[in-house]
Parts: sequence; C-alpha cells; structure tokens
Amino acid sequence: MVSADAPPPYSINNGTPTHKTEASSFECVGSAGGNLESQRSAVQPVGEENEPLWKPRLVDWLTLVMLLLLSMMVTIDGTILASILPTLTASLKMSTADAFWCGTGYLLSCAITQPYFTALSRFVQRRYQMLLALGLFTAGTLICCLSKNFAQMIAGRVIQGIGAGGVMSGSFILLADLIPLRERPMYSGIMILFGAIGAVIGPLLGGLFIDHLNWRWAFYINFPFLLVIFGQLIFLPLPLQHPQESTHWIRSIDWGGGILFLASAGSFLVGLSWGGVQYPWNSWKTYVPIVLGGLGLIGTMFWERYMTPNPIIHVHLFKSVRQVAAYILIFLHGFLNLCELYCIPIYFQSAKLLSATSASITLIPITAAIIPAAAVTGISITRFGYIHWPLWLSWIITAIATSCLISWDTTTTTVQWAFNLVAVGVGHGITLSSLNSCVQVLADPKDTSYAFAMYAFVRTIGMCVGVPVGGTIFSNRLKFHAHTLGLPAEVGENMVGGIEAFKNMTATAEQVEAFKLAYARAFRNVAEHTEKHSTLGVPFKLNHDLLGLTLDVRFPITVAAVYMAVITFLNGVNRRRHNKPWKFSQTHFFRVLVILHNSFLAIFSAWVLIGTCQAVWRAWPTWGHPNYGAHVARAMCQTDISVDPPVPMYENTLWDQGMGYIGWVMYLSKFYEVVDTLIILAKGKESSTLQTYHHAGVMICAWSGVRYKCPAMIVGVFLNSGVHTLMYTYFALAAAAIPVAIRVKRALTSIQIIQFILGLGLSCSYLFAAYDVLLPEHNDLKNSRPAGSSSQMENGQFTTSTPTKLTTEVVSQGMATYTTMHCIPDSGKAFAILISSAYLLPLTYLFGCFFVRTYLTQHKKAT
Repeated sequence: MVSADAPPPYSINNGTPTHKTEASSFECVGSAGGNLESQRSAVQPVGEENEPLWKPRLVDWLTLVMLLLLSMMVTIDGTILASILPTLTASLKMSTADAFWCGTGYLLSCAITQPYFTALSRFVQRRYQMLLALGLFTAGTLICCLSKNFAQMIAGRVIQGIGAGGVMSGSFILLADLIPLRERPMYSGIMILFGAIGAVIGPLLGGLFIDHLNWRWAFYINFPFLLVIFGQLIFLPLPLQHPQESTHWIRSIDWGGGILFLASAGSFLVGLSWGGVQYPWNSWKTYVPIVLGGLGLIGTMFWERYMTPNPIIHVHLFKSVRQVAAYILIFLHGFLNLCELYCIPIYFQSAKLLSATSASITLIPITAAIIPAAAVTGISITRFGYIHWPLWLSWIITAIATSCLISWDTTTTTVQWAFNLVAVGVGHGITLSSLNSCVQVLADPKDTSYAFAMYAFVRTIGMCVGVPVGGTIFSNRLKFHAHTLGLPAEVGENMVGGIEAFKNMTATAEQVEAFKLAYARAFRNVAEHTEKHSTLGVPFKLNHDLLGLTLDVRFPITVAAVYMAVITFLNGVNRRRHNKPWKFSQTHFFRVLVILHNSFLAIFSAWVLIGTCQAVWRAWPTWGHPNYGAHVARAMCQTDISVDPPVPMYENTLWDQGMGYIGWVMYLSKFYEVVDTLIILAKGKESSTLQTYHHAGVMICAWSGVRYKCPAMIVGVFLNSGVHTLMYTYFALAAAAIPVAIRVKRALTSIQIIQFILGLGLSCSYLFAAYDVLLPEHNDLKNSRPAGSSSQMENGQFTTSTPTKLTTEVVSQGMATYTTMHCIPDSGKAFAILISSAYLLPLTYLFGCFFVRTYLTQHKKAT
C-alpha cells in the first residue's frame, strides 16, 4: 500500500481524473479484524484528504443517465429471448440448439469485440467509438426485426452483439474518464446494478410482447432507447482525451489474438451445445470441438502474454492470486445468472403452464432483492472497508439459494418459489457490488479502465457458457423424462418448441401431468447439474471393468502397501539429507502446483458434500406420507436395489439416488490424496506416523464401504467432505501466502477430531438400528422379501413375494401385519463398519496426541 505521504494518484482537472503514479492506491482487506480506520482506509485513494471533493455538473449527470440507459439496453437484449424462445422457435422453425444459439451468438460476439473497442479507444475519440458501436447495434436490431428464418436471426444477433460489445466497453471507459477514482466504485456499481436489473426485466418485457403483441416487439423496444442515446452522444460535451497518433493504428491492434479467441471459444461452445442434443457425448463430433476449443483458449492466453505487443486481453491484470480469484468469481457469476434467467421462465411456462407474461413476472422477486442487497453491500464496503466477507457471504447465500431450486416440482407453492427467488436475488446483488469493488481495489490506477472492461468481458464469457450448458442439460434430461413418461416425441426432441407444440395438442389429464412432470424434473437436473448419462455435474461415467478392478480387495491393499514402503524409503532419504528442502520445492512452479492441488481438492470435496445432500434430499420421503418412519429408515438403510455400476442419479433408495456413485468417486480420490505426503517430502520434511497411517488406512476403509454397499458410509462421506472442504481451502490460502489466523488451523484440527468421534459413534449405531415395516396383507414368512428387492413402494408398504433372511419377526396387530427389518442385514455391511471402527480408533488417538503436542504443550513452553 502506498504510504500516506506519497503523492495522490489522481488530480482533478475539470472533472476529469489525471494519472500521476502507477502505484496501486487500493488494497483488499485480508481479514475482518484490525482497526476500523485502517480497514476503512484500505478502500480509499491515497491522498484523498488533499483532493477537492468532486461534484457532478448537469452535463455529468446527463452523461451518467446515458451510460445507465446503455447498460440496461444491452443487458435487456441479452435476456429478453428467455421468455420468447418457445414462440420464436415455433415461428422460425428452429431446433433447440438453434434457439439457444440466438442467445449465445449475441453474448459471444459481445464478449470478443469488447477488447477490440477498448483498443480502438486509444486511437479515436470516445464519441466516434460509441457512435460506431451504436450504429452496429442498430443495424443488428433492424435485421432481427425483419428476420424470417434462423440464418437471418443469428446474423442479426451477431451484429447486434458486436455493437453491444462496443457499447459496454465504451461505457466503462467513459465512466473512468468522467469519475475520479475515489467516487468511481459507487457510480460503476450503480451502472452494473442497472445492467443486472435490465437482465431480469428482459424476460418480463419479452413475456408481455408475446402475450399481447408478437415476438418482433422484443427488438422494436430498442429504438426508443437508441433515439435518446444517439441524441445525447451527438450533443453532449463528453470528456476529451488525446488519442495516440499512429499512421498504422489498424496494424497495431491484435487481430490474430482476437481471431484465435473467437475460433476457440466458438468451437468450445459448439461442442457443449451439441453434446447429447445433436450428437452423443461420446461422439467425436462432440468432444473434438470441445478439446480443440479448450486448447485454443490456452493458446490464446499464451499469445496474449508473449506474442503480441498490444494484447486485446490484458493478461497482466491476472498477475496476483487475488485478481485471478476475483475474475473466476466474475465468470461463475455470469454463468449462474444467465443459466437461471433462461431456465426459470421455461420451468414456469411448462411445469406450471403459465403464460409468457406470468412466467416472466415470477422473476420480479429477484429484481426486488438485487437492488437493496447491492445498495447495502456498496454502502457497507465504503463505510467499513470490508471486501472479503461480503464475497464469502454472497457465495454462501447463492449456493444455498441455487441448491434450493432442486426442490422445485409441479406442486411447488408460490410462497416457496418466491422466497427462493428472493434469496437468489440477494446473493446476486451482494456478489455484484462486492466483485465490482474488489476488481477496482486490486487494479493499478493506470489499469482501472482496462479492469472495468475486463470485468464486463469475463462476466459476458460466463454468460456465453451458461446459456448452452443450461440448455444442453435441460434438453438431455427432458428427452429422457419425456420418453420415460410416454410423451410425444416432439416434446422431448425440442425443449423450447415442445411447449408450444404440446399446448396446441389435444391432451388428456394424464398427459398434461406427465408433461409438467417431465419439465419439472429436467429443471431440477439443471439445478443439480447432474445427469444420468453425462453432464458437467458428473466428472465421468463408470464402467464394469474399472469398477471391478478398484473393488477387488487386492487393489487397495497393494496400493496402501506400496505407498507405505515408498514413504518409509523417502523419509530415510530426507534424514540423510538433513531434511533440506529439495530445489524443486523452492520454485514458483512448485508453489503454483501446490495451490492448484489444494484448490482442486477443496472444490472436489464441496462437490461431494453438495452431492451427498442432494442424494439425501431425493431419497427422503414426503412429510406426512403413510408409514413415514419406515420410509425414512428404508431410504437411509437399504441399498439392495443399486444399479451396477452405480450411476449419478436413479430412483428408490439413498444408494441409488447418488450415494453409490459419489461414494465410489470419493473412494478413488483417496488414492490421489497421497500427493499431500509427496508435497511434505519435497519440502524436506518427513511424513509422520499420523500422515502415513491416515492415507494408507483410509484407502481400505473407503473400499469396504463401497464394496459392501454399507449404508453407514453416508456418515463418513458427509463428515469427511465437509471437513476437507474447509481444510483444503485453508491449505490453498496458505500456499498462496494469503494470511489466515493461526486459530483457524487449530480449529480445523479440533473439527477433524470431532469428525472421527462422531463418525465412529454414528456408524456403530447402524449395527443396532431396526424398524418395522407394514406389509400389505398377512403373508407367510416364506412369501416375504426385503424392501431392497422391490422396485417400488406404494402407499408406504413393501411389496413382497420372495423369501428373505432380512425378516426376523412378523407381528400381527388386528388386520395389520408388520415385519422387522435391520439396517445392517448381512455380515458384509457389518464388516465394513468394523473396519472403519478399527481404523478410526487409532487415528483419533494419533490426532489427539498431535493436538496436545502442537497447540497445548508448545503453547505452555512459549508462555
């Protein structure tokens, strides 16, 4: 941070900020502690007390109004298609992939042209740059209004997107020219907020036009905006800058980087949109574009960093871990925002059979929550100086609110979805303000205009990915559910066009319910980001050969034995070297690898935790169901219906609702976690008995749970994934040299010990758990069979027809007949619990000794 006596980074000259130093005048607050004044100063420009207070003039207010209108107009066009897609698809006879490319094409062209217009701003006046962008936007809008087929529509959307890219980048640059750095976070936050409001009201306007006019009015609405903005651009005295004089300015722009990025991003998104819709996921026509696009994007970053003197993507903005993290969050926010805004109206038009207008009105809770949440967050950041805590809070709220979308079905009440959408809006509002402030805080004063443009660029790229990914998952799952429920082929084959097609059919009440249920389930799968066959929420499918190899008892025992032998040998090598760090561990590359390793395991553990909670949610019976207790016990205990190999989502018991798949993937991760030990050895340290025993033993423990399908495994998976999410997040922050209080490390060790004690107690309780099941009629013992052998449970009763050893007692009470079922019915599942108990007892003792030695004994010596 610049010292207090350093010269101010900006001076004010007729309301226009002028750079005086390249030093960063901001600093992100690393923790919530510390003196309040020091925290507050962390988000204020250095030398602020010496600068005159900036007061906007009338012309400044008019310019700000123009920028707000531009921001709202561009984002309205990005989301207005969400509610008109069914009608637009039917009118222009488009497929589902074509329909979503009308949105993706606009967003992709908008993203790729933003850096070009930013580069162009170095050579031409802002006014001419904005007039060019608005001219292209107007031409694209006119083409869309007159379109009669998909080719004309996509051409118009691409041209419109090119103009929108110029408008967005030009707006942020104009704002940076107009507003001093001290005031800029507030005004840029207002502009971003107006953009977010436009993104939410876009579908509402589209719904109104569909129900009362026609879909072309979704583009006619732009012309009043354009008329006002053209007048302001022509007559307002905009801030003047001194463009660079260059006779070869066209050559100085990085055309190669832009073409490479456009081709790579287009290839990647085409592959995503084709997967499972036009071609199977395992087809070369799907994965070749994805692989080529991914490699091309990596090549683009290399090109921009080393091969061009005037990059369009300013890679130097990613020079610190904090900046990289900020832009990753910006990408994810754009992804979530568009994925939700496109899929939620489709859910209401199909699962609830609402009109386009009514479906769009349901987004009002998001708008109503975004505005106050963003305003309160912006004021709090300015007043108290906290940056990190709003970010943490926003993503916690967003994660919880998005997870709650999983519970939506055909019977979801208005109160339920309204409160859910309010929570979504609160999360997005806090995220908007906090990310906007953080990007400005982390950028050098000379790079603030580029940071503004990069914010819009990265967020738009996230939107580009969110639309096809959400649409692909929705389409794939709808096809499956429509086929399962016996709906007409045109419903399953065309997600958005199927809504209009079904409404024009003569359908029975059963078909209507099946139609609503198919779309509701497909929407739930989008929220889950999991799919039976292959989606982004599932890392890979399982196959019989791989499953058989890893569940053979020789596999974990051999790997554990080799691991212990190698670690023992390397410990001896380090002792002979007097525990000196290896040279490789002192390099920057090694540090990056450690950060990536810990970040990956933190994200993976969070995925496992969320997947476990989703599996429990799906398996949990409806409250008030007859024989509710037996249903709960059966869902949590029985695993005999499991598909082999396990799949991400099936039906019936907890194991089939995802625990079989999640448990198997987590079992595999235990072999990868030995990298922790290798990192310790590379630093010249020795692997302790605790470290070696922990990693070797957990391989055997996880194997037994998956091999014997032990229901108690959910206890270990849930606790372990939660603790590992916190633990590896801490390790990633520590590796990135981000300061974290020592009490956090002590708390994590305490949580681990508590995890072992809880896991031991809860797992052993399964050995004594049993429940009574109501049989449908009085049958002999030989005619009974376990819940696990039945594919359905009707009216809270088990259907029985074959003998079973699980039935231990039959009791008749009047006309009802009950049978007692045990949660652990065979020796294999009991063996898995005993293995886990034998592993956890010594592990708890070793962790307790480590805690006493590290935090209690050493603390007393230091005192």
